[in-house]
Amino acid sequence: MATDSVAKLTEVLAMATSLGVYVGPLRIFCSANSKEQPSNGRPLVTIYPLYSWYHSGWDTEPSITHPASLAMEKAIPFQNRWGDFFMCSWPSEIDHLTDLQTDSRVLANAFAQLNEPFLPPIPLINEEETTSALRNPNTNNNTDDSSVSANFKSERENNIHGIHHNNINNNNEGGDTVISFSHFVPRIELSPEKRFLIEPGLAAVIGSHVLEQQIRRLSPHIHLFGHTHIPIDLQLDGIRYIQWPLGYHRESTRQCSIVHNSGPLLVYDSSLGHGLKGLPSNRLSLRSHWTQYYLHHKREANNTNELAPWVLQRLAKYAGLVQSKLSSSSLSID
Repeated sequence: MATDSVAKLTEVLAMATSLGVYVGPLRIFCSANSKEQPSNGRPLVTIYPLYSWYHSGWDTEPSITHPASLAMEKAIPFQNRWGDFFMCSWPSEIDHLTDLQTDSRVLANAFAQLNEPFLPPIPLINEEETTSALRNPNTNNNTDDSSVSANFKSERENNIHGIHHNNINNNNEGGDTVISFSHFVPRIELSPEKRFLIEPGLAAVIGSHVLEQQIRRLSPHIHLFGHTHIPIDLQLDGIRYIQWPLGYHRESTRQCSIVHNSGPLLVYDSSLGHGLKGLPSNRLSLRSHWTQYYLHHKREANNTNELAPWVLQRLAKYAGLVQSKLSSSSLSID
């Protein structure tokens, strides 16, 4: 039985590897009927899984200022409602760094280290600064998390199948098509603004700067991600980002209905061409609500008081409970 979540990850990766499951990058041949054959034979696709974890400082947009939302946060803090804070168990030396107030990047950086052997050595992340951040992710504490880093390093070296980026060429029409994926969100533009979110605190627990930096270093044609259960399909700085989540059952008639009604999404077809040319132009993700919204509306992160109707409805639903908690604990919203 694993003693904490790091040990559990180690066990899961070891078990998957022992069963022949690929848990690192994989290079595969495509169908021989591709429209664009490289000079050396059949086209290649390289798939990169990118390990990641979030940190609260990734959220750089203003907090919601609506009185009802402030009351909810005062009465029932988001950290007390978010499952990660009581379902995950971290090593004792870093456990106190995993709350939303510290913005510790120890977990984000430790998970990111699993990806480093397979990424191009472009110095967007200074090696000395990265090592320092792993050992002291927050300038306000001096905790040494070297045991966590060592545990991850051992797992990376012993149990992750993979290929080295030196064998990959995705910078020309004859090179590999590169598709990467992560659980967490790499860019803030891929999540709706807080005024649209049932949980406006969500942005603090969905992404990390190091994940975004690694994706930019890798420069895939397509990056797939998840976590927020919000379908979206946008191209940013030459990379196509897609989320196509099944979500929870209760979401099957809400934001994830388009996924439940249509099934899996084809994101690459080698017969259409190399790289972004292989994206089917008729994919349903382009019709998803938030894809269409951000294709036609600018992001207004500074609008922190004009909440969406569905957010106001939820706040109204819990207004009685919020008031009761505020009264019983003698709390008030100034």
